[in-house]
Amino acid sequence: MTEQELATCHCIIGHPSKAKFLAIRHQTGWTVPTLMFPPGPVDFRPAMITDGMQVKYGLHTRVLRLLVSTPGYHCIELDLFQGGGSKKLDAVWVDRQQYQKFFNARNGQTDPFDQWLQEREQGVVPALRSAWQSPGWFKQADHWIHFQAEKLGLQVTGSVEQFWIGWNASCLLRVSTSEGKLFFKAAYSKPPSESTLIPFLADRWPQYIAQLLAVDRERNWLLTRDLNEGGAASTDLPLLPKFARALATIQVEGMPCAEQLKALRCPVHDLHYLLKWMEQKDELLSSLRTGLDRLTEPEVEQITPALSVFANSCGQLLEFGIPAALVHNNFHGGNLAVRGENLRIFGWSDVVIGHPFMALEHINSCRASLQPENTNYSPQDIVSDALFSEIITAYLTVFVVFAPMARLELAWALASSLFPLWNLFRVHQELDWTEKNTPRYLVLTTQLKHSARKLISAAQQITHPPG
Repeated sequence: MTEQELATCHCIIGHPSKAKFLAIRHQTGWTVPTLMFPPGPVDFRPAMITDGMQVKYGLHTRVLRLLVSTPGYHCIELDLFQGGGSKKLDAVWVDRQQYQKFFNARNGQTDPFDQWLQEREQGVVPALRSAWQSPGWFKQADHWIHFQAEKLGLQVTGSVEQFWIGWNASCLLRVSTSEGKLFFKAAYSKPPSESTLIPFLADRWPQYIAQLLAVDRERNWLLTRDLNEGGAASTDLPLLPKFARALATIQVEGMPCAEQLKALRCPVHDLHYLLKWMEQKDELLSSLRTGLDRLTEPEVEQITPALSVFANSCGQLLEFGIPAALVHNNFHGGNLAVRGENLRIFGWSDVVIGHPFMALEHINSCRASLQPENTNYSPQDIVSDALFSEIITAYLTVFVVFAPMARLELAWALASSLFPLWNLFRVHQELDWTEKNTPRYLVLTTQLKHSARKLISAAQQITHPPG
């Protein structure tokens, strides 16, 4: 791969107490620390950045947050550990005045360097910025992980490493110990808190939910074993029917726990809530008219009749009388694992109380017959239609306490037709929990427009089915 084909990564390292960042003299002049690596997202590649900084500059860093992230260019803020330099560098600390006079290289475009300096000068951190995106946070988490491992009688055999970076929803760290790898997770403030929900679920369904090794409920920190050691379901698709049946079991058996789940701050996003959300659509329409890839006015005008179509479908689904239940909104291979004889379902940070069948939206989107030629799904994630039929049968079998199988299949067909609405709703809700103008926020706004167009298309298919 030539240098022209590599992605550029600019790294902002802030001064410990002043509104300045580090600039280093390179052969081509002064600039921030810069790395080059293969194009693509960096979320699961933090070691590529921290190792690169160590090798090239001798700087011991950790990733804080992404300011810009595209396939070919990234701008990332790093946390510099005290005494973290092992090479002699020709470097200076640059403030905003110096940057604007000597360094400004963004040519009038949105400038993450100037924005970073301006924010540091003002000293105001956005309310929705996650704690792990602040300097010094990693050291606190590192100490907590070592303390908890010692309490558990485990010897830490490697340094704590960043596993997942960049987004505001969660931060994942991993560490090797004398008894295998441990995973640390910090989650954002969107309810419910996994630190309270997972113990509740694990006490009731220990065959499906792993017990936490340690928890800090105030900070929403979790420590677990690496559940994917020993085999992940994402690489063994035939296990999905068993996992679907396990999920259905949790949903049906958990229905009497509705008030307890509400007390744990699980939001109620049932069909009645969806109907109210569709009625109060002004905010949604405003979002669709702004930003990149905004909808045209003729497209926006189609949203209201499309929502009316889905409101009618919601009303029909209500007539089946299937109670609301716990909806795992990230039910996919990456959150499923096998440990010994036990199935393990994890990733419960986006749980709501709603129509239970909505939990299979992601699995449905992996169906082979729904994939375009240029799919974003990996081949090992694509579910054949035959396997999908097995998954649905295994799942619906648990719900026969509410209706005969033939009627449940009708309810499933109706519920699955609502998936475009459910997807649009979820993306719109997530925007309220995401810091504006971050890479994740921009991704979500793009997804919102894409979901709206799919909603229009799906509504047209419902009112004018092919053939």
